[in-house]
Amino acid sequence: MQIKNRITVLGILTVLIFFFYQSSMSQYAKKIGPSYFVSSANQQAVLTAFTTEGKQDTLVFLSLHDLQSGKQIRQKEIARKKKFEHEQIIGKMDSILWVYTDSLIGYDVNSLDPVITESMIAAKNPVLLNNFSEFHNSYLLDESAKVLYLRTKDDIGYKLYLEGLRLVQDNTAADQPADPDYKYEFAAEYQVNDRYSLEFALINIDTFQNNLYILGSERETGQVTSYFGSQIYSPREESRLISILPYQEAISSAKTKKIIFSSKKRYFKGGFLTEKFYARAWKSTNGSHIILFEENKNLQVALIDKTGEESWRIDTGKMAGLFLDYLINDTQLVIWQKANNSLTGDSMISISLKTGKPAFIQ
Repeated sequence: MQIKNRITVLGILTVLIFFFYQSSMSQYAKKIGPSYFVSSANQQAVLTAFTTEGKQDTLVFLSLHDLQSGKQIRQKEIARKKKFEHEQIIGKMDSILWVYTDSLIGYDVNSLDPVITESMIAAKNPVLLNNFSEFHNSYLLDESAKVLYLRTKDDIGYKLYLEGLRLVQDNTAADQPADPDYKYEFAAEYQVNDRYSLEFALINIDTFQNNLYILGSERETGQVTSYFGSQIYSPREESRLISILPYQEAISSAKTKKIIFSSKKRYFKGGFLTEKFYARAWKSTNGSHIILFEENKNLQVALIDKTGEESWRIDTGKMAGLFLDYLINDTQLVIWQKANNSLTGDSMISISLKTGKPAFIQ
């Protein structure tokens, strides 16, 4: 009887330790690498890779969260390593997330199961048999062209296409012309630093339906309308207002020095959120803009309509300096923010653009 009771107690303790371990792991999770929107027939989700530090190893997980509720859909551990670099999350091609751990693996973005391996690729491309590079920087994904560039052990370059796992030798020619507005320096900073600079994420001048949208202080707005082509530096400590001027009116205001602001709402250190890797403001088809700004040092988010009127605003609850990354589509904005101490993990907030309702995800 005593032995049975001891076994029962030991079992309960094991379960408690397991759940404590799991909660501790999620509490100290750190976002790593790029994140992606994932769409299925009945669900909108965001895919994030994150790491937690164990006593001996770094654990690497993939996690899917529902965009509306913030609830975790599923999670999968993919590696336990002494060290894991953010560049090892290579990128998403259609429904496959490429990751390099000890080998190149393609994970299904919905199930999070490994569905493509090096042996599968080599079976269709014998030149790669025992010839995959063991360095993660030998793999580079062009997400827009849907091609994975790789270099083999014998230092030959190839392009790998997802359809049929087709392999062709790299002739250095681009599969499609580059977007002239794409900012490669922003993308390069993101790759190197594993975070998106808030300075790159904001811009203060935009156009929509023959109107000039300016988010600036009285002085900054006056400078823009007086000297066409001048810019506004978002991080400058200014309290800014929205002005929306037809082009001709903007030209005449430069002569009269009269600026009419569309709203009395002020945004300290505010700027329009940009499309990622572009120096142009994101806006919906009806002209709504997202504004990020500071209040009491916390990062705030507001949505304005095409007339400059504020539809909603929320406080993320985290300092603006902890801004880490973001994704935005027509319905949802997701913002990641770094932990403010060593005892907590990075956080994520998903915001409905229609209602401004946030779902906080730790």
